[in-house]
Amino acid sequence: MKYKLIYIITVITIIISLFSTLISAVDENDCIYYFYGKDCTHCGEIDQKLNLLKVKYPGIDIHRFEVYFSPQNVQQLNQYFNAYNIPEKAQGLPVVFMPGSYLIGDQSIVNLLEGRIINNHDPSCPSLEKNMVIGITGEKSPSDVLNTLTIFRVVKDAVQDSLRPINLVILLFLIGLLLLIRDENKIITQGTIFIVITYILYLLYGVGYFSSLSSSLSTQYYISKTFAVLAILLGFLLVTGFINRKRAVSKHVPEEKLPKFKQWGEILSSPLVTIAIALIGFIALNNTHDVYLILQTLLTKTPFRMSLFIVLLIYIAIIIIPLIAAVIIMHKAAVFYKEHPTEKIHFSDIQRDNWKKHNYRVFSFWVGAAMIGIGVLILLL
Repeated sequence: MKYKLIYIITVITIIISLFSTLISAVDENDCIYYFYGKDCTHCGEIDQKLNLLKVKYPGIDIHRFEVYFSPQNVQQLNQYFNAYNIPEKAQGLPVVFMPGSYLIGDQSIVNLLEGRIINNHDPSCPSLEKNMVIGITGEKSPSDVLNTLTIFRVVKDAVQDSLRPINLVILLFLIGLLLLIRDENKIITQGTIFIVITYILYLLYGVGYFSSLSSSLSTQYYISKTFAVLAILLGFLLVTGFINRKRAVSKHVPEEKLPKFKQWGEILSSPLVTIAIALIGFIALNNTHDVYLILQTLLTKTPFRMSLFIVLLIYIAIIIIPLIAAVIIMHKAAVFYKEHPTEKIHFSDIQRDNWKKHNYRVFSFWVGAAMIGIGVLILLL
């Protein structure tokens, strides 16, 4: 009888506890302001925590504010930091504001927010009026996005941008066009035109010009595939030029009867085509990495800061390094294949000229093969 009574009391206690918890969950109607930054180090776990709390306490109202890409939200966050008298050293992300209290840092929010929801009886949203508040600060990320732009992150994102598929295809296309020029001086001229135009377009886009002209992600996909096809066609032109010449030599076919690619070469290697490729590459700017987008947001929506502009200049300079390297390599190759045959003293002038053409065709063959291979790879991605 005694044990039966204890059992009944235990069951009743559990039922009352569960019922009280359910009533409490239904009654919770707190208003929470949550400030975070896209890809901030300590913000990843909080979204899941807030979603679980929303399921458990359906009445709570959670307002989310992303601050790294929204100057308006940054201004609002700073107003709350000031209203809640939070020292500058303690400020950071993620941060949660409730009436009379705040929590900064992922672990503070994960461990303490639910208890704060239960103990809070004020359903109003956080106020900017200065009142007595309590708060806990833990490990956090910078609330100012500028403090996230470390040298490593800037260089890493710039390198990744320079190696995007669309940029690799454009790089190969540029190499192919420079290869058709052959003249070392024109290679420098055409390459410089391309690099300068690319740099200026990236710079103008970074400070807010022409942003409406950038393509959507789907458009960029088709641009990338189109350039891949063009790269394959140009590579095929270079490879077949070498093969046809080799067959002609073995069969003693006169050179004048070989397919003529000179006219195509002159057309494709013209300055207008070079400029067109740079402009088409500019259309695909919208899928750059976060650092470039952060700089663009801050330069277009906040007061001008020279430090931001300098970082943008450096970022773009890193992006175009592969283009600069390609122009230099192609120039060196043109000089080498022009001067190398002259070192063969025992050759006649005709033999030297034929040797120069052969070396250049071999080089063209390998460049063409690379263009075909990478073009096919881009199509398959």
